[in-house]
Amino acid sequence: MRHIYYGWWILASSIVIVYLFGTVLFGFPAYYPSLITTFGWSRGQLLFGNTVLQWTFGLSGLVWGILAERRGIRFVLSIGSGFVAAACLLFGRMQALWQLYAICFVLGAGLSAMGYLTNQMLQARWFASRRGLALGLVNSAGGLSGSAAPVLLTFLISRFGWRAAVSVTDVFLWTIPFLLIVFVIRERPEETISDHKQLKVSSAPAGLKEVLLSPVLWIVIGSVFFAAGTVGTTLHLLMLHLRDSGFSSQAAAGVISLELAFSFAGRLGFGILADRFSAHKVGIGTFALLAASSLLLFVISLPGMAVAFAFLQGLGHGALVSFFPLILAEIFGIEKNFGRVLPIGHLAYSSGLGTMPIISAYAFDRTGSFTIGFTVNSVMTWLAVFGLVGLLSREAPRS
Repeated sequence: MRHIYYGWWILASSIVIVYLFGTVLFGFPAYYPSLITTFGWSRGQLLFGNTVLQWTFGLSGLVWGILAERRGIRFVLSIGSGFVAAACLLFGRMQALWQLYAICFVLGAGLSAMGYLTNQMLQARWFASRRGLALGLVNSAGGLSGSAAPVLLTFLISRFGWRAAVSVTDVFLWTIPFLLIVFVIRERPEETISDHKQLKVSSAPAGLKEVLLSPVLWIVIGSVFFAAGTVGTTLHLLMLHLRDSGFSSQAAAGVISLELAFSFAGRLGFGILADRFSAHKVGIGTFALLAASSLLLFVISLPGMAVAFAFLQGLGHGALVSFFPLILAEIFGIEKNFGRVLPIGHLAYSSGLGTMPIISAYAFDRTGSFTIGFTVNSVMTWLAVFGLVGLLSREAPRS
Protein backbone atom coordinates (compact mmCIF):
# COMPACT_ATOMS: atom_id res chain seq x y z
CA MET A 1 0.00 0.00 0.00
CA ARG A 2 1.40 3.39 -1.03
CA HIS A 3 2.37 5.63 1.87
CA ILE A 4 0.37 8.89 2.04
CA TYR A 5 2.50 11.92 2.70
CA TYR A 6 1.45 13.30 6.08
CA GLY A 7 1.58 16.83 4.71
CA TRP A 8 -1.77 16.20 3.02
CA TRP A 9 -3.37 15.68 6.45
CA ILE A 10 -1.77 18.94 7.59
CA LEU A 11 -3.18 20.63 4.50
CA ALA A 12 -6.67 19.25 5.15
CA SER A 13 -6.58 20.50 8.75
CA SER A 14 -5.50 23.97 7.66
CA ILE A 15 -8.31 24.09 5.10
CA VAL A 16 -10.90 23.41 7.82
CA ILE A 17 -9.44 25.99 10.20
CA VAL A 18 -9.16 28.69 7.51
CA TYR A 19 -12.74 27.93 6.44
CA LEU A 20 -13.92 28.77 9.96
CA PHE A 21 -11.66 31.83 9.99
CA GLY A 22 -13.20 33.07 6.73
CA THR A 23 -16.73 32.64 8.05
CA VAL A 24 -15.99 35.18 10.78
CA LEU A 25 -13.84 37.60 8.77
CA PHE A 26 -15.91 37.79 5.59
CA GLY A 27 -19.27 37.39 7.30
CA PHE A 28 -18.71 40.38 9.59
CA PRO A 29 -20.13 43.04 7.17
CA ALA A 30 -23.45 41.15 7.11
CA TYR A 31 -24.05 42.50 10.63
CA TYR A 32 -23.55 46.16 9.65
CA PRO A 33 -27.17 46.97 8.66
CA SER A 34 -28.48 45.41 11.89
CA LEU A 35 -25.93 47.26 14.02
CA ILE A 36 -26.86 50.57 12.39
CA THR A 37 -30.55 49.85 13.01
CA THR A 38 -30.04 48.63 16.60
CA PHE A 39 -27.59 51.25 17.87
CA GLY A 40 -27.88 54.12 15.38
CA TRP A 41 -24.14 54.19 14.70
CA SER A 42 -22.85 56.02 11.61
CA ARG A 43 -20.93 54.29 8.86
CA GLY A 44 -17.73 55.96 10.03
CA GLN A 45 -18.19 54.82 13.63
CA LEU A 46 -18.95 51.29 12.47
CA LEU A 47 -16.04 51.09 10.05
CA PHE A 48 -13.62 52.28 12.72
CA GLY A 49 -14.27 48.91 14.37
CA ASN A 50 -13.04 47.27 11.18
CA THR A 51 -9.97 49.52 11.28
CA VAL A 52 -9.22 48.37 14.83
CA LEU A 53 -9.72 44.75 13.79
CA GLN A 54 -7.50 44.94 10.71
CA TRP A 55 -4.65 46.85 12.36
CA THR A 56 -4.72 44.48 15.33
CA PHE A 57 -4.80 41.59 12.86
CA GLY A 58 -1.65 42.84 11.14
CA LEU A 59 0.36 44.10 14.11
CA SER A 60 -0.31 41.04 16.24
CA GLY A 61 0.94 38.91 13.36
CA LEU A 62 4.44 40.27 14.00
CA VAL A 63 4.20 38.73 17.48
CA TRP A 64 2.54 35.51 16.33
CA GLY A 65 5.21 34.90 13.70
CA ILE A 66 8.01 35.06 16.28
CA LEU A 67 5.99 33.11 18.84
CA ALA A 68 5.24 30.40 16.27
CA GLU A 69 8.96 29.92 15.70
CA ARG A 70 9.76 29.81 19.42
CA ARG A 71 6.74 28.04 20.96
CA GLY A 72 5.26 26.36 17.91
CA ILE A 73 2.45 26.93 15.43
CA ARG A 74 0.09 24.65 17.37
CA PHE A 75 0.48 26.87 20.43
CA VAL A 76 -0.38 30.00 18.43
CA LEU A 77 -3.35 28.30 16.74
CA SER A 78 -4.76 27.36 20.15
CA ILE A 79 -4.54 30.93 21.42
CA GLY A 80 -6.10 32.26 18.23
CA SER A 81 -9.13 30.00 18.20
CA GLY A 82 -9.75 30.78 21.87
CA PHE A 83 -9.59 34.53 21.23
CA VAL A 84 -12.01 34.30 18.30
CA ALA A 85 -14.51 32.19 20.24
CA ALA A 86 -14.36 34.62 23.18
CA ALA A 87 -14.79 37.66 20.91
CA CYS A 88 -17.86 36.17 19.21
CA LEU A 89 -19.36 35.32 22.59
CA LEU A 90 -18.91 38.93 23.74
CA PHE A 91 -20.15 40.31 20.41
CA GLY A 92 -23.53 38.68 20.95
CA ARG A 93 -23.85 40.53 24.27
CA MET A 94 -22.56 43.93 23.10
CA GLN A 95 -24.39 47.10 24.18
CA ALA A 96 -22.05 50.05 23.49
CA LEU A 97 -19.72 51.36 20.78
CA TRP A 98 -16.59 51.07 22.93
CA GLN A 99 -17.43 47.41 23.46
CA LEU A 100 -17.47 46.92 19.68
CA TYR A 101 -13.96 48.37 19.44
CA ALA A 102 -12.68 46.20 22.31
CA ILE A 103 -14.23 43.10 20.74
CA CYS A 104 -12.69 43.97 17.36
CA PHE A 105 -9.29 44.22 19.06
CA VAL A 106 -9.60 40.71 20.53
CA LEU A 107 -11.11 39.35 17.33
CA GLY A 108 -8.33 40.80 15.18
CA ALA A 109 -5.62 39.23 17.35
CA GLY A 110 -7.40 35.88 17.35
CA LEU A 111 -8.04 35.81 13.60
CA SER A 112 -4.40 36.66 12.97
CA ALA A 113 -3.26 33.73 15.11
CA MET A 114 -5.63 31.12 13.67
CA GLY A 115 -5.86 32.37 10.10
CA TYR A 116 -3.70 32.68 7.03
CA LEU A 117 -0.37 33.48 8.73
CA THR A 118 0.08 30.32 10.79
CA ASN A 119 -1.47 28.02 8.21
CA GLN A 120 0.65 29.47 5.40
CA MET A 121 3.73 28.89 7.55
CA LEU A 122 2.66 25.27 7.99
CA GLN A 123 2.25 24.70 4.26
CA ALA A 124 5.56 26.40 3.44
CA ARG A 125 7.27 23.94 5.83
CA TRP A 126 5.51 20.83 4.51
CA PHE A 127 5.50 21.49 0.75
CA ALA A 128 8.17 22.55 -1.74
CA SER A 129 7.41 21.78 -5.41
CA ARG A 130 3.66 21.97 -4.75
CA ARG A 131 3.79 24.92 -2.39
CA GLY A 132 1.67 27.11 -4.66
CA LEU A 133 -1.03 24.46 -4.85
CA ALA A 134 -0.98 23.91 -1.08
CA LEU A 135 -1.17 27.63 -0.28
CA GLY A 136 -3.82 28.09 -2.95
CA LEU A 137 -6.01 25.41 -1.40
CA VAL A 138 -5.62 26.87 2.10
CA ASN A 139 -6.37 30.38 0.90
CA SER A 140 -9.31 29.07 -1.15
CA ALA A 141 -10.93 27.79 2.01
CA GLY A 142 -11.30 31.37 3.22
CA GLY A 143 -12.88 32.40 -0.08
CA LEU A 144 -15.20 29.40 -0.07
CA SER A 145 -16.50 30.18 3.40
CA GLY A 146 -16.71 33.84 2.51
CA SER A 147 -18.91 33.11 -0.49
CA ALA A 148 -21.44 31.37 1.74
CA ALA A 149 -21.14 33.47 4.91
CA PRO A 150 -22.85 36.74 3.82
CA VAL A 151 -25.95 34.98 2.45
CA LEU A 152 -26.16 32.49 5.31
CA LEU A 153 -25.68 35.10 8.01
CA THR A 154 -28.11 37.51 6.34
CA PHE A 155 -30.71 34.72 6.39
CA LEU A 156 -30.00 33.86 10.03
CA ILE A 157 -30.10 37.52 11.05
CA SER A 158 -33.41 38.14 9.27
CA ARG A 159 -34.92 34.97 10.76
CA PHE A 160 -33.55 34.89 14.31
CA GLY A 161 -31.80 38.22 14.92
CA TRP A 162 -28.14 39.16 14.79
CA ARG A 163 -27.31 38.10 18.36
CA ALA A 164 -28.58 34.57 17.77
CA ALA A 165 -26.63 34.36 14.49
CA VAL A 166 -23.41 35.14 16.38
CA SER A 167 -24.15 32.39 18.93
CA VAL A 168 -24.52 29.78 16.18
CA THR A 169 -21.12 30.70 14.74
CA ASP A 170 -19.40 30.65 18.13
CA VAL A 171 -20.13 26.95 18.76
CA PHE A 172 -17.73 25.82 16.05
CA LEU A 173 -14.85 28.23 16.63
CA TRP A 174 -13.17 26.45 19.50
CA THR A 175 -14.17 22.78 19.36
CA ILE A 176 -13.18 21.97 15.77
CA PRO A 177 -9.75 23.73 15.76
CA PHE A 178 -8.99 22.26 19.19
CA LEU A 179 -9.53 18.69 17.95
CA LEU A 180 -7.39 19.26 14.85
CA ILE A 181 -4.57 20.92 16.82
CA VAL A 182 -4.42 18.10 19.35
CA PHE A 183 -4.86 15.06 17.11
CA VAL A 184 -3.71 15.97 13.61
CA ILE A 185 -1.44 19.01 13.23
CA ARG A 186 2.32 18.59 13.59
CA GLU A 187 4.89 21.36 13.42
CA ARG A 188 7.38 19.98 10.90
CA PRO A 189 7.94 16.93 8.69
CA GLU A 190 10.62 15.74 11.12
CA GLU A 191 7.82 14.95 13.60
CA THR A 192 6.57 12.12 11.38
CA ILE A 193 8.37 8.99 10.20
CA SER A 194 10.31 9.55 6.98
CA ASP A 195 7.92 12.19 5.66
CA HIS A 196 10.63 14.83 5.88
CA LYS A 197 12.41 13.15 2.98
CA GLN A 198 9.79 14.62 0.67
CA LEU A 199 10.51 18.21 1.66
CA LYS A 200 13.34 20.03 -0.04
CA VAL A 201 14.31 23.62 0.72
CA SER A 202 17.29 25.69 -0.21
CA SER A 203 18.77 28.65 1.54
CA ALA A 204 21.43 31.29 1.10
CA PRO A 205 22.73 33.43 3.92
CA ALA A 206 21.13 36.82 4.43
CA GLY A 207 20.67 38.68 7.67
CA LEU A 208 17.30 39.98 8.80
CA LYS A 209 18.60 43.57 8.67
CA GLU A 210 19.61 43.14 5.04
CA VAL A 211 16.21 41.70 4.19
CA LEU A 212 14.31 44.48 5.96
CA LEU A 213 16.35 47.16 4.17
CA SER A 214 15.73 45.61 0.76
CA PRO A 215 13.79 47.96 -1.59
CA VAL A 216 12.17 44.90 -3.15
CA LEU A 217 10.45 44.02 0.13
CA TRP A 218 8.94 47.47 0.47
CA ILE A 219 7.77 47.61 -3.15
CA VAL A 220 5.88 44.36 -2.51
CA ILE A 221 4.56 45.62 0.83
CA GLY A 222 3.35 48.92 -0.60
CA SER A 223 1.65 47.23 -3.53
CA VAL A 224 -0.11 44.78 -1.22
CA PHE A 225 -1.28 47.62 1.06
CA PHE A 226 -2.94 49.57 -1.75
CA ALA A 227 -4.48 46.53 -3.44
CA ALA A 228 -5.83 45.28 -0.11
CA GLY A 229 -7.34 48.72 0.45
CA THR A 230 -9.46 48.32 -2.68
CA VAL A 231 -10.58 44.84 -1.58
CA GLY A 232 -11.36 46.01 1.96
CA THR A 233 -13.33 49.05 0.83
CA THR A 234 -15.64 46.99 -1.35
CA LEU A 235 -16.00 44.06 1.04
CA HIS A 236 -17.02 46.31 3.91
CA LEU A 237 -18.93 49.04 2.07
CA LEU A 238 -20.34 47.25 -0.97
CA MET A 239 -23.39 46.02 0.96
CA LEU A 240 -24.24 49.61 1.94
CA HIS A 241 -23.32 51.02 -1.49
CA LEU A 242 -25.52 48.50 -3.30
CA ARG A 243 -28.45 49.16 -0.99
CA ASP A 244 -28.03 52.91 -1.58
CA SER A 245 -28.03 52.12 -5.33
CA GLY A 246 -31.40 50.34 -5.14
CA PHE A 247 -30.42 46.73 -4.52
CA SER A 248 -32.33 44.69 -1.93
CA SER A 249 -30.46 43.26 1.07
CA GLN A 250 -30.53 39.76 -0.39
CA ALA A 251 -29.41 40.95 -3.83
CA ALA A 252 -26.55 42.94 -2.28
CA ALA A 253 -25.51 39.94 -0.20
CA GLY A 254 -25.66 37.85 -3.37
CA VAL A 255 -23.19 40.16 -5.15
CA ILE A 256 -20.77 39.94 -2.23
CA SER A 257 -21.12 36.17 -2.14
CA LEU A 258 -20.49 36.03 -5.89
CA GLU A 259 -17.33 38.10 -5.45
CA LEU A 260 -16.09 35.75 -2.75
CA ALA A 261 -17.04 32.72 -4.84
CA PHE A 262 -14.87 34.00 -7.69
CA SER A 263 -12.15 34.68 -5.12
CA PHE A 264 -12.08 30.94 -4.51
CA ALA A 265 -11.05 30.41 -8.13
CA GLY A 266 -8.54 33.25 -7.86
CA ARG A 267 -6.82 31.78 -4.80
CA LEU A 268 -6.52 28.30 -6.22
CA GLY A 269 -5.74 29.40 -9.77
CA PHE A 270 -2.98 31.76 -8.67
CA GLY A 271 -1.27 29.03 -6.67
CA ILE A 272 -1.32 26.62 -9.61
CA LEU A 273 -0.07 29.24 -12.07
CA ALA A 274 2.65 30.42 -9.66
CA ASP A 275 4.00 26.85 -9.47
CA ARG A 276 4.33 26.84 -13.26
CA PHE A 277 5.48 30.40 -13.90
CA SER A 278 6.37 32.81 -11.06
CA ALA A 279 4.43 34.57 -8.34
CA HIS A 280 5.70 37.92 -9.57
CA LYS A 281 4.56 37.60 -13.18
CA VAL A 282 1.17 36.17 -12.28
CA GLY A 283 0.85 38.84 -9.60
CA ILE A 284 0.98 41.67 -12.14
CA GLY A 285 -2.10 40.23 -13.83
CA THR A 286 -3.77 39.88 -10.45
CA PHE A 287 -3.31 43.53 -9.57
CA ALA A 288 -4.50 44.58 -13.02
CA LEU A 289 -7.78 42.73 -12.38
CA LEU A 290 -8.25 44.61 -9.10
CA ALA A 291 -7.45 47.94 -10.74
CA ALA A 292 -9.97 47.29 -13.52
CA SER A 293 -12.66 46.22 -11.04
CA SER A 294 -12.21 49.44 -9.05
CA LEU A 295 -13.44 51.40 -12.06
CA LEU A 296 -16.68 49.44 -12.21
CA LEU A 297 -17.75 50.67 -8.77
CA PHE A 298 -18.74 53.97 -10.37
CA VAL A 299 -21.24 52.28 -12.72
CA ILE A 300 -22.23 49.27 -10.63
CA SER A 301 -25.96 50.10 -10.80
CA LEU A 302 -25.97 49.61 -14.58
CA PRO A 303 -27.20 46.22 -15.88
CA GLY A 304 -24.58 43.52 -15.60
CA MET A 305 -21.96 45.72 -13.95
CA ALA A 306 -22.43 44.16 -10.50
CA VAL A 307 -21.72 40.70 -11.93
CA ALA A 308 -18.74 41.99 -13.94
CA PHE A 309 -17.37 43.67 -10.83
CA ALA A 310 -17.81 40.50 -8.75
CA PHE A 311 -15.98 38.51 -11.42
CA LEU A 312 -12.97 40.83 -11.81
CA GLN A 313 -12.51 41.73 -8.16
CA GLY A 314 -13.25 38.19 -7.01
CA LEU A 315 -10.44 36.76 -9.13
CA GLY A 316 -8.07 39.56 -8.14
CA HIS A 317 -9.00 39.42 -4.46
CA GLY A 318 -8.46 35.67 -4.27
CA ALA A 319 -5.15 35.82 -6.08
CA LEU A 320 -3.92 38.66 -3.85
CA VAL A 321 -4.28 36.45 -0.76
CA SER A 322 -2.05 33.81 -2.37
CA PHE A 323 0.28 36.34 -3.98
CA PHE A 324 2.23 37.85 -1.11
CA PRO A 325 3.18 34.67 0.82
CA LEU A 326 4.34 33.04 -2.42
CA ILE A 327 6.30 36.02 -3.72
CA LEU A 328 7.95 36.55 -0.33
CA ALA A 329 8.94 32.87 -0.28
CA GLU A 330 10.10 33.16 -3.91
CA ILE A 331 12.23 36.23 -3.24
CA PHE A 332 13.57 35.58 0.27
CA GLY A 333 13.25 31.80 0.75
CA ILE A 334 11.67 30.06 3.75
CA GLU A 335 14.57 28.74 5.74
CA LYS A 336 15.65 31.70 7.82
CA ASN A 337 13.52 34.86 7.73
CA PHE A 338 10.17 33.74 6.33
CA GLY A 339 8.56 33.66 9.79
CA ARG A 340 9.51 37.34 10.23
CA VAL A 341 8.92 38.62 6.68
CA LEU A 342 5.53 36.93 6.17
CA PRO A 343 3.91 38.80 9.12
CA ILE A 344 5.02 42.08 7.48
CA GLY A 345 3.13 41.01 4.37
CA HIS A 346 0.08 40.24 6.49
CA LEU A 347 0.41 43.62 8.22
CA ALA A 348 0.42 45.37 4.85
CA TYR A 349 -2.61 43.39 3.75
CA SER A 350 -4.63 43.87 6.94
CA SER A 351 -3.69 47.53 7.41
CA GLY A 352 -4.78 48.19 3.83
CA LEU A 353 -8.06 46.43 4.56
CA GLY A 354 -8.52 48.51 7.69
CA THR A 355 -7.29 51.94 6.60
CA MET A 356 -8.68 52.53 3.12
CA PRO A 357 -12.34 51.62 3.88
CA ILE A 358 -12.59 54.18 6.69
CA ILE A 359 -11.50 56.91 4.28
CA SER A 360 -14.49 56.07 2.10
CA ALA A 361 -16.79 55.78 5.12
CA TYR A 362 -15.88 59.19 6.55
CA ALA A 363 -16.03 60.75 3.09
CA PHE A 364 -19.56 59.37 2.79
CA ASP A 365 -20.53 60.78 6.18
CA ARG A 366 -19.42 64.23 4.98
CA THR A 367 -20.57 64.19 1.35
CA GLY A 368 -23.27 61.51 1.18
CA SER A 369 -21.34 59.73 -1.58
CA PHE A 370 -18.60 57.09 -1.90
CA THR A 371 -17.11 58.81 -4.97
CA ILE A 372 -14.06 60.31 -3.21
CA GLY A 373 -13.15 57.08 -1.41
CA PHE A 374 -13.63 54.91 -4.49
CA THR A 375 -11.48 57.30 -6.58
CA VAL A 376 -8.63 57.17 -4.04
CA ASN A 377 -8.78 53.37 -4.04
CA SER A 378 -8.69 53.15 -7.83
CA VAL A 379 -5.66 55.44 -8.14
CA MET A 380 -3.76 53.57 -5.42
CA THR A 381 -4.43 50.19 -7.04
CA TRP A 382 -3.15 51.35 -10.42
CA LEU A 383 0.00 52.63 -8.68
CA ALA A 384 0.42 49.14 -7.19
CA VAL A 385 0.31 47.64 -10.70
CA PHE A 386 3.08 49.96 -11.87
CA GLY A 387 5.10 49.17 -8.74
CA LEU A 388 5.04 45.46 -9.49
CA VAL A 389 6.02 46.05 -13.11
CA GLY A 390 9.00 48.05 -11.88
CA LEU A 391 9.92 45.20 -9.53
CA LEU A 392 10.99 43.09 -12.52
CA SER A 393 14.27 44.99 -12.68
CA ARG A 394 15.15 44.66 -9.00
CA GLU A 395 16.90 41.90 -7.07
CA ALA A 396 16.55 40.94 -3.42
CA PRO A 397 18.70 39.08 -0.88
CA ARG A 398 17.65 35.50 -0.14
CA SER A 399 17.66 33.86 3.23
